Amino acid sequence: MLSAAGSTPAALTECPPRNQRDGEPMIGKDQISEAVRCNDALAEENLDFEAFWEAQDVSIRDLTYVAHQRALRAAMVYDGQDPRAMSRTHPTPVKLSREALALIPTLVAAWVDGFGAGLCLNPNERTGV
Repeated sequence: MLSAAGSTPAALTECPPRNQRDGEPMIGKDQISEAVRCNDALAEENLDFEAFWEAQDVSIRDLTYVAHQRALRAAMVYDGQDPRAMSRTHPTPVKLSREALALIPTLVAAWVDGFGAGLCLNPNERTGV
């Protein structure tokens, strides 16, 4: 959880980079850039939202569910709440500030866009930066 605006969570500062944790190569900025270009090219083929995700063999229902869950977690952190306190087995009511609620659509869109770019990454072409 963020302790102050702009500060880095301790878990992120204490965690070594992936390539130092398990020896796997990291995804470099060139690969991420190429994945985003690929994602944009697919989106520009004039596919509507549903057709785009169906072409990727992704369930729109599952995609939007996960995107909303990720957005909710981010909004909770924004509000100073700990998402780990939520039940993992039962629906848990969450109270968010107006500011955090206003972020949800943007967070959902950002997650969906990032997921789409991730689908275009070729794991066989990963190289360190």
